[in-house]
Amino acid sequence: MNDTLYETVFYRLLAQISELEGALQQLMEEPNKFDTSIVEQAYQILLELVNIKAARHELEVLYQRKYQESKAPSPPEPDFAGAMEALLAKVNRIEMHLDPAGSESLSHAELMERSGTYRNSHDATAQDVLELNTGEPNEE
Repeated sequence: MNDTLYETVFYRLLAQISELEGALQQLMEEPNKFDTSIVEQAYQILLELVNIKAARHELEVLYQRKYQESKAPSPPEPDFAGAMEALLAKVNRIEMHLDPAGSESLSHAELMERSGTYRNSHDATAQDVLELNTGEPNEE
């Protein structure tokens, strides 16, 4: 699209419209002047004004969308490689969470060392376990 040509024609038409509207307004506001030459002059101005407005309208209908599209910033190119890397990293994190590679079950000693909850659950004595299972204290 030749943006410079579109802008030049568009603004030239706008200038002519303003000029003709001013001339018509000047004729219409002159008091007590009425003869056939003024009627003919107003008539010719109106015809030209209608033609110029129609030309501007036609220009807009045919080319305004293309002009606006050419002025709009183009969308950035999608970064497929970066998106793929990010997606693969997320999939790997999920897989590691579901089945950590090379992970082995922790031994009782490692669990006792690492986990306070595990330690607390194993600090109970055999007596406490028996009470929990039967619901009655074991009196020996």
